[in-house]
Amino acid sequence: MARPTVSSPTECGVPATRTTSSVDRRFSDLDGILYLSWIFVFSILRAVVFHPFVLVLTAKQTGLVHESVPTLRALSELARSAQFGGSYLRALSPGLAASILGLCVSECVNMGLLEYLRQMLPMPQESLRDGVGAYMSDAASHFFDIPVQVVATLQMAKAFRTPVDAAVEHQKGGVNVVHHHHHHHGEPGGAAKWAAPVPKMDFFTVGRSVFKERGVRGLWAGYGTTLVMGSSWGGLWWLGYLRSKEVFYAGALRVASSSSRVSSSSPGDVNHSSTSLLSDVKLAAVPGFLRPCFSLTDNPLIHVAASVVTSATTTAMFNPFSVIRTRLQCAAGASALSLRQVVRDVYRDHGMWGFWLGTRLNVGTNVVDGILIAQTYESARLLSDHHS
Repeated sequence: MARPTVSSPTECGVPATRTTSSVDRRFSDLDGILYLSWIFVFSILRAVVFHPFVLVLTAKQTGLVHESVPTLRALSELARSAQFGGSYLRALSPGLAASILGLCVSECVNMGLLEYLRQMLPMPQESLRDGVGAYMSDAASHFFDIPVQVVATLQMAKAFRTPVDAAVEHQKGGVNVVHHHHHHHGEPGGAAKWAAPVPKMDFFTVGRSVFKERGVRGLWAGYGTTLVMGSSWGGLWWLGYLRSKEVFYAGALRVASSSSRVSSSSPGDVNHSSTSLLSDVKLAAVPGFLRPCFSLTDNPLIHVAASVVTSATTTAMFNPFSVIRTRLQCAAGASALSLRQVVRDVYRDHGMWGFWLGTRLNVGTNVVDGILIAQTYESARLLSDHHS
């Protein structure tokens, strides 16, 4: 589906009254500073909402919490541990500040660069431009994100390693801490136990510890794997989302056209005298906050549908990468493991199923996260559009 390339509303003589849509809106249509500011604000909200799921997912993918333990139960047991004294807010705090910092910076880089490259890359095909731009922007964002993510992952994993009375926990039917990956004191297979306590888990203490033990390499643990697999995942997600969105908007236009409300067949050529699935009379009866749900230009329901389809598909495909990266980052200290060792240990302890540890939670969280990513991206573009 071809789209026009716009350099600047003033340079190319585009009228100031040009109306844009989610499909044809371009980087040159945006106020860059305002665009990044909105991304930053929305990313803070996204990090806070998403953090409890990431906390438990990290524990499951590293084998510290059994796959069958529900998320709320794992959080409840963590909050009741001696370390957090029954406080759910304190139990949710490990890694939160680092996650917010990493997400805000990486998403500003990712979405800002993505939107720029989608317009500026000298490639004739739209899909190729979007795919290459998505991969490049994702790879660039992870350069800033990985060091903070390493610290956050260690903070979250260490929260579940706090020593408690294991017998009491099992009697309560609590969180099952699974075997460590190496034998301890001659015990065959390694006994299920809590690891040694970590006195401090604040950002600077954990970061300094990783740097002291492994230097710069430790802070970028998993970056090579991320470039190969993670950025491919990110690039595929964006390409799938953008194409799915176009398909859904085209379908909505066909529905509207069949009702003789618009005559265009392309989302970029919407007849803006009627940009709703409803007639003007019916639309007037709809509450204002619901009217965007019937829009043919910026429809949040279409963005949700496109993100859900894309997130569910790509997460199931790339779950093995997620397991491997999480374990590499949790082993970023003195006991750091190579990629080959991590793969071998996962297969030895769990078989092929080990590469799909946490899949249900991972798909669920990434579907939710995909919705938040899509809404952040689309809302920031709409709110910073010169023509809005």
